[in-house]
Amino acid sequence: MVWNRFDIVVGIRLVFLIATLTLLVWLFVWTDYFAASLVIGTFAAVQGWSLFRAVRRTNEELARFMLSVRHDDFSQNFETTRKGQGFEELTASFSDLMNRLRLRRSADAEVASTLGTLVEHVPVALIRLSSNGRVELLNSASRRLLGAAQTGSIDDLAAFGEGFIGILRSIRAGEERVVKLVGESGDRHIKASATEIISSGASHKIISLQSIDDELAQAQLGAWHDLVRVLTHEMMNSLTPVASLSGTAVDLVSDLKDKVSDPDLKHDADEVLTAIETLHRRSRGLIDFVESYKRLTRVPAPRVRMIDIGKLFSQCANLTETDLKEQGISLDASVIPSSLQVSADPDLLEQALLNLILNAADAAKGAANPHINLGAGLDSDGYTVISVSDNGPGFDPKTLDHVFVPFYTTKPTGSGIGLSLTRQIALSHRGRIKIGNRPGGGAKVSISLS
Repeated sequence: MVWNRFDIVVGIRLVFLIATLTLLVWLFVWTDYFAASLVIGTFAAVQGWSLFRAVRRTNEELARFMLSVRHDDFSQNFETTRKGQGFEELTASFSDLMNRLRLRRSADAEVASTLGTLVEHVPVALIRLSSNGRVELLNSASRRLLGAAQTGSIDDLAAFGEGFIGILRSIRAGEERVVKLVGESGDRHIKASATEIISSGASHKIISLQSIDDELAQAQLGAWHDLVRVLTHEMMNSLTPVASLSGTAVDLVSDLKDKVSDPDLKHDADEVLTAIETLHRRSRGLIDFVESYKRLTRVPAPRVRMIDIGKLFSQCANLTETDLKEQGISLDASVIPSSLQVSADPDLLEQALLNLILNAADAAKGAANPHINLGAGLDSDGYTVISVSDNGPGFDPKTLDHVFVPFYTTKPTGSGIGLSLTRQIALSHRGRIKIGNRPGGGAKVSISLS
């Protein structure tokens, strides 16, 4: 045992003390050597005091060790320079234990720091909901998503919708729920998952919030692509022979009409030729119509590089300048800061902006002093937001849920693929597109890119 030497030292001192006391009693009882008795008594008192100090020092060291452990103070030093008193093994044991605790605490701190870093940077938003309704945002993803203080009441999240608060209150450990999160940058669909932990004797729910808008949008686009591919394939299979045969029929009837001399037959041939020409023209028109929709499934993968947004706006303005001037529509552009850049495919992003500018021109041309504004800047989450707005009548609230549906259009001559194609370009850049009406009137479409 580590205390063997201390036991031996205390034992020897105790034996000498008992022997001295025995001698003192003998001298006091059986002899008249009072001076010797006084000397022996003093020596016994010194031995007793020395033994008391040794035991007390041990107790003090033990108490200091226990106090250090109780208060997590592992900076104490138990090394001693006193030799020959039996403390070497005791202090060595304390020092070894203290070093072990110090290393364990350092390892625990390192693990805690690593876990804290992982939680902070994990892309899924994590919040802790206490039984008393207290909410704590645990990482940067939750602060970006909710944009609220790190701690607060669940009622402070009312701006994100009653449905969201209801999910937070009612979700149980092990459950997964989908809820719509209302926000300034647009509504988002969130998958909420919960687990329960016990900390300091209290129950807490740890809720993860993960946006599934990208997954939903990709699934929706995939479904539309499959539908478009099937429809265009079947339609082309039917229209191509009709267009080919009707073209051949036009040539045959034209030749036949030139060879007919009877006025009645010539009149009948003209009517047949008109009908066949109409059939051929409409079949060719339908083929062109189907080909335009096949563009929805042919958007190439973006070839990303850094783009100067100011230059991009200038290119779009140059490409649309003539058409806008003919319609009397002015175009302004603002980029804040002026050196703002974004990582994107320049050709695809230019195509998306041209689609939005043409849509804005159609909407604004009926207004007094028609105007289109291109804007770019950074939002509170650090995303680059590019917007196209006009001073037209704005979106009909009844149509907002349908504007991204392929083939859906409110224009008499519209194809219904412009906004769908723009949305697909935004999603291919892992971005988001938001539509709505400006407070002062008119429509606004924004594309957010990371």
